[in-house]
Amino acid sequence: MKKRLLIGLSVIGVCVLAGILVCRRNSERFLYHGKPVKAWAAQLYSPGPKSRDEAAAALEAMGTNAVPELIRMLRAKDSFFRKLGWSLPRAVPRQFRLLIVRNVRMPEAAFVQDSAARALAVIGPDAQAAIPALAQALRAVIAVVLAFALTAVYLLRHRHARSDRVDRPADVVVAGTP
Repeated sequence: MKKRLLIGLSVIGVCVLAGILVCRRNSERFLYHGKPVKAWAAQLYSPGPKSRDEAAAALEAMGTNAVPELIRMLRAKDSFFRKLGWSLPRAVPRQFRLLIVRNVRMPEAAFVQDSAARALAVIGPDAQAAIPALAQALRAVIAVVLAFALTAVYLLRHRHARSDRVDRPADVVVAGTP
């Protein structure tokens, strides 16, 4: 009886995982000239002006049809394991770091969010529906910047305290830090 229950739960779990993968794969439903919205938005960062102009024209042509996908892109997050894998300290053995670099994709949520915001700006007033998502993304970015800034101040202060240099910059003082 227990064996049957375990097999049944395993089958259900596999089906749920397959459903999640299918849903994620179909998340880029809207294609324009064979490219998903995400690719057009990323192309706005292309080094060539012709490529950037092509992407801007495509996004303008898509107009409000691209907005739902761009809103999803604004909410992009990197998985815990992806962030962990790429933030491992240099103390990890080199072979292990190489294994991670080869097998774990780089965190890309910040780039996806930036390109979505830029694409919404290109679309212009037709993208009014994205304003709440843009405001939410802005708050999240501010929190990330704040976390990086506090980490940097902490590291600067502690490295500063250990430094023997005489010509070091003035202390950075943040309320609530030792």
